[in-house]
Amino acid sequence: MRNWTEQDRDRLERELDDELKTRGLTRRDLIKGGMGMATLLGLGALFAACGGDGGDRESGSAARAPTGTRSSQGRARSGS
Repeated sequence: MRNWTEQDRDRLERELDDELKTRGLTRRDLIKGGMGMATLLGLGALFAACGGDGGDRESGSAARAPTGTRSSQGRARSGS
């Protein structure tokens, strides 16, 4: 007698095959579609992480943050 997990796996495999046939797809099409979806979702996160500065900075020297560097005389310089 077979294990119940094997029976469930076989039943699900038959149901998947039937569903794919009614939709006119193959398993290969299903895998390709899944890979394409995963790629799109991954690229969206990559673009969000590697995007620009977000456009929330003001332009001009007054908006620059101090760098924390020291001048040659040992005094801290301002951000400009």
